[in-house]
Amino acid sequence: MTSDTFKPSLAGDYPEITPEEMGRRFLKLVDGLKTIDDLTLERILEQTKLPMKYAPLGKVYSFTIHEPKSGWYYGVDFYQDPGSSRKTARLVFGNPADKEADMGPVCGVNFAAYASALQGMGFTMADIRDELGRVEDYRFYRPKISVMVAHRHQARSPEEKLTLFCVESISIHAAN
Repeated sequence: MTSDTFKPSLAGDYPEITPEEMGRRFLKLVDGLKTIDDLTLERILEQTKLPMKYAPLGKVYSFTIHEPKSGWYYGVDFYQDPGSSRKTARLVFGNPADKEADMGPVCGVNFAAYASALQGMGFTMADIRDELGRVEDYRFYRPKISVMVAHRHQARSPEEKLTLFCVESISIHAAN
């Protein structure tokens, strides 16, 4: 971390930090947490080895990479409410120019792989459903830590891309 303020980095600046590598680093962070108190900026820096910088508009520390060819952004954010013990870290994959863009460029680690890794760390999976019974997201629980995973189809077509689920975001919270 430096005193510089945040701005997204280009994928070419960090070729070793692919979307898959970012996911692996985030899962390493999750695996080592016992309570939400363990989630600190120092721990994030140590476990992920990402050069987090302060983003004053969002009041978060962040490291984000932009892939100009595909339009995708991916990154890790850390927020801590200075007036309480509330804090969260999240990994996000987004394409602001096309919300429905094919997630293939950032889906090297798909939902099933993240779910398997979290369950291997001792998390129990539960789905969160809307009033029509459709799965909105998944929550993974273990004592004192909760991880929420938002997912979607890789793409709307062709048909085979409707069966592959990619991750839009993963966030770490205190278990309620």
